Order: sequence, then C-alpha cells, then structure tokens
Amino acid sequence: MTFASYLLTIVGISVIGVIIEIIMPDGEMYKFVKGIFALFVTFTIIAPVPKLLNKSETVTAPEYKTDVEYSYDEEYVRFVNELYVDNQVREAERDIKRLTGIDTDVDMVCENKKILEINVKADKQVISENDGHILFTDNVKMYFVTKFNIEAKQVNVIWK
Repeated sequence: MTFASYLLTIVGISVIGVIIEIIMPDGEMYKFVKGIFALFVTFTIIAPVPKLLNKSETVTAPEYKTDVEYSYDEEYVRFVNELYVDNQVREAERDIKRLTGIDTDVDMVCENKKILEINVKADKQVISENDGHILFTDNVKMYFVTKFNIEAKQVNVIWK
C-alpha cells in the first residue's frame, strides 16, 4: 500500500463516517454506531504500523577499499593551526589584562594544536619591581598551566 492509497482510504472512511452520522437518528443506536465507526477508523490508521515494524531488511557493512591512498591539504592544516593559535593568543591577552591590569603581547609556539612554548611580553612596569614582577610572573604562569595543561617551564615572561 502506497502512501497515497493509504491517505485516500482514510479520507474515504472519514467521509463515509460523516454520511452515516447525518443519516443515523439520535439515541443509543447512534452512540453505538459512532463508537464502532471510530474504532474502525482507528484500526485503519494503525494498519500499516506492523508492516513498518516487521521490515526484515538485511543491513550489510559497507565495503572499504584498502588500496586507496588518502591525502590531506597541508596548507589547510597550517591555516587551522594558525587560526587556533590566534584565537588562544587573543583570549590569553584579554584574560591577563582583566586579571592583572597589565597589557601583554603573547606569542605561542604550537605544532598541531600542541603548545610547545609561550612567551609573554609585559608592557607596564609595576611599582615594587621585584615583588610585583615575581607575583605577575607566577600569576601568568599559573594561568597558562591551568588553561592549557602545560608545564610552568614552557611559559616565559619578559618585561619590556
């Protein structure tokens, strides 16, 4: 049974139901016939469901060709890596500015999204040079260690 014939059957049964309701007089017989007809319409609507559930089509795994050589575009991979690094650098500069109030230039050396080294150049000198520099350096290293899960020795802080 196609979908069009299924839909036509439902419409036809509904039209017959309306005609029977118009012809039937009110009373107990009307309620009985209306209930039976509603049951008939429900069974007609549900009729295709068992056919859909009992489909016994076999599913076969696709055949993979093992002799095919695959390649990737190195320029695109490089572009994606640069985009990743640029986004991480902008985010780090913004976060450090928000945390410490000091403007920085961040350079990340990455290879395939793996961070090899981070160089942070701080623009502004602090009032107490020794204490302030140490505190700033520790905070910046801790930021990168927690954010990127790298070792502190991979982060270099340089004062301009």
